[in-house]
Amino acid sequence: MKDNKITVYDQSGEKKEFEILFTYDDEDSSSHYVFYYDENDEEQVFVSKYDEEGHLYPIEDPKEWDKTEEILDSYLANDAVDGESCGGEDCE
Repeated sequence: MKDNKITVYDQSGEKKEFEILFTYDDEDSSSHYVFYYDENDEEQVFVSKYDEEGHLYPIEDPKEWDKTEEILDSYLANDAVDGESCGGEDCE
């Protein structure tokens, strides 16, 4: 992850670059999440876990999916109230 961009390889090995919306560190589970989107489709937000070395991992646990959806909903609600975007940086 660099310059607010993230590189993801799909199942066929094709490389795609995405914009980072924000990152989230869950203190309860010690998990790190990155929320990202395609500049050409800002309506769809993706989320992955990542480790200290920046490796991405899929989220497979339904409860964890629910939690990340709540995190995203909260972020979007706060962003709408603030009336501005964080531009892909961590938001406080």
